[in-house]
Amino acid sequence: GYIQAVDHARIVKTACEADAVIELSARSGHLMIAGIAAGRVWPAEAATGSFTKEVEGGLIVGSERTPVQD
Repeated sequence: GYIQAVDHARIVKTACEADAVIELSARSGHLMIAGIAAGRVWPAEAATGSFTKEVEGGLIVGSERTPVQD
């Protein structure tokens, strides 16, 4: 699906709690493809299952592009 919006506050909070840095390579309007990373995390060890789930929850994905943050 397409990234319709990004909850930056949620992603920053998640990174801070894990003492990690997140670089998103995808942004609103980009098409997400299963298996393709939307970004990178330093240190890589911070990318646990719960961390990844929180970051993914900060990416609002739908079947169409929207003008919200696009």
